[in-house]
Amino acid sequence: MEALNQAHRDGVVKGLKDVAGVADRLDVDELLVKHPETFNLFCLALSELMSEPESKDTMGYFQLAGIHGLPKALWDGVDANSKHSGGYGYCAHSRPTFPPWHRPYLAMVEQTLFLKMRDIAETFPEASKSAYREAAQQFRLPYWDYYRPRGEHTVFPGVFGNGKTSFKYDFSVPQIFTVDQIVLRTPEKGNELELRNNPFRLFDFPSVGSIPEREWSIVGQDSANFSRQQTQRYPFSPDPLKSMNDAINKNRESGVAQILNMVSDLAYKDYDAFAHDTAATPSSGSLEGSKSTLRGSPSPSG
Repeated sequence: MEALNQAHRDGVVKGLKDVAGVADRLDVDELLVKHPETFNLFCLALSELMSEPESKDTMGYFQLAGIHGLPKALWDGVDANSKHSGGYGYCAHSRPTFPPWHRPYLAMVEQTLFLKMRDIAETFPEASKSAYREAAQQFRLPYWDYYRPRGEHTVFPGVFGNGKTSFKYDFSVPQIFTVDQIVLRTPEKGNELELRNNPFRLFDFPSVGSIPEREWSIVGQDSANFSRQQTQRYPFSPDPLKSMNDAINKNRESGVAQILNMVSDLAYKDYDAFAHDTAATPSSGSLEGSKSTLRGSPSPSG
């Protein structure tokens, strides 16, 4: 375990296999239902990381966030020429390395959360400490299965006479991303339940050491109207949650078709054709294009 701790202090990603074996990576709703203690620790760890002010720690929340976006500062002094052409983040857009680039990045986030979860487990009362130690060992960064229904029947903007389309299943975002507060068991309350702000709902920017004003223009032409206090999804909609879920349900069918094309269409027989967006990418899109659509549907602006 000390080898992992030292590697982490040095900004090195080792992964969790040597200290926690091999475990399934689950959809976020599956993790919540099947491993509630692990999910509880996950929420506590994420909240704690997000509440720490900006620091020079290469594994701090702001430093990790800046790897894929803002703040614009260099990560661990890595050459700025390695950055995205837009001047922020290191994500390898329009390059063959686009798909594999995300794996070590997510492994870095996972390792950071895992170590924070282990630290928090040690602060619980003795009677429950061993259970939370085991819960931390089971953690792997969950994902959002975009094509898994979260409910039955939905109506969203479409092509029929009334401007609506209906579908048997609802592919809205997992509920954990939408509620303002959640109930967690905390060490401060002796493993009793406590109402806490939901770290998956939004991020409150710190009042000091936040994103410099000059960097906001990178976000888009409406950046002057974006909140400087917290992140928002569909900030200009009168009903942000409905707008977000409508967009996700509306884009789902074309997204399925795109992925099926990448599996079956001979135009995608070469790695470059399906890996990233280039002038040579077939009209059906690419893995990079699919990722951009999935990222944009929950939050197109801000």
